[in-house]
Amino acid sequence: ALPISNTVKAAAAKVVEGTPPGAAEVRKVVKANKAMLAETTGGTAAGQQSLLKAFQSWLVSSQGANALVHSPKVIEVLYDVDLVEEEVALKYWKDLQAQLVRDEAELAEQVAAHKSLSDEKAALEEAVRVAEAEESDAAWYNKKAEETAQATRCGGNPSKDDEANEKAALSALKKCKDYYNQTGKVLAARSKNLMEVNIEYEASLVLVNQLTQRSQGGGALFAKHAAPFFEWLAADDEEEEKPDLEDRKSTRLNSS
Repeated sequence: ALPISNTVKAAAAKVVEGTPPGAAEVRKVVKANKAMLAETTGGTAAGQQSLLKAFQSWLVSSQGANALVHSPKVIEVLYDVDLVEEEVALKYWKDLQAQLVRDEAELAEQVAAHKSLSDEKAALEEAVRVAEAEESDAAWYNKKAEETAQATRCGGNPSKDDEANEKAALSALKKCKDYYNQTGKVLAARSKNLMEVNIEYEASLVLVNQLTQRSQGGGALFAKHAAPFFEWLAADDEEEEKPDLEDRKSTRLNSS
């Protein structure tokens, strides 16, 4: 048998190749290909779950665009023609809801982590800016100290004042060089920290975007549109006195 996702695509493609079909067309194709779909699922719960997942994926794809808003009718026909049993459909819906809750929790966690990285990134950018300014100032003072040391260098037979000036200039130059070197090390360290956080920040941003798309599309988008059918099925299942299957099928949301 064909993989279920391929079977669904093959059946749907028979409507109008290249043109997203409407819900009525999809329902018609499902009914016409009931035997093929039933053979593909094997009638097992796992097969039926896979069929529902395949329709979910197809409905949120570009080819399912026109049928998506009528997802309840599309999924209902699977139930109507006995391709999906009630228990399987309810379990699928319960599992999907649980997955959406997990997705939302994961997104919230990653958004918080990204916010923390964003704050850290901003703080490090400021630290780098300050370190760059300090290094620039230190470089200026170091240059002036070199000029002063050069100007006060003693020649032959220097006076005590000349020697004192030269000694003071050399001492100042050493301090300026040490400070300049230190500011360079600080800037290098701050820049390294910023680079590392930037890598984490970019990776976090990609993940947040992926999780956001997942929370707004895929299962979430399908659930938004398909909810009426599953909620009706769950409500009907919870009734104390439930009509038999044939009576229930005669009162579906929309008749075939």
